[in-house]
Amino acid sequence: MTTKIEIPVEDLKARARGACKSVVEYSDRALGKGQDFVRANPLPLSLFSAFAIGFAISALLPRPARSRRERYLDSRLNELKELLQSTSRRLGDATQETRDNTSSAISGAIAKLKSSFAS
Repeated sequence: MTTKIEIPVEDLKARARGACKSVVEYSDRALGKGQDFVRANPLPLSLFSAFAIGFAISALLPRPARSRRERYLDSRLNELKELLQSTSRRLGDATQETRDNTSSAISGAIAKLKSSFAS
């Protein structure tokens, strides 16, 4: 069951005119405030405009093509560098462990020699 609401056409037109009028008034006020701001603060707007124009120009300029070195060698060199760094870290850890074990063995041997001379 549906109910039918009857609103006079003239009433709808008046509401629509009022809504349009308020939108126009609001946009006129916003435009006026924007113009007042631009008049009061020309430097920030100028800087923003210069930045926007510079960005647009840089986006339009062609970028230089990558060289063969950049395309083929740089990524491989970076991979090799990472491999050598990880190997160096592991080798350093192993060297430290070996040094600690050797130091312990020498200390133990010296302690045994001292104890054998003492008796």
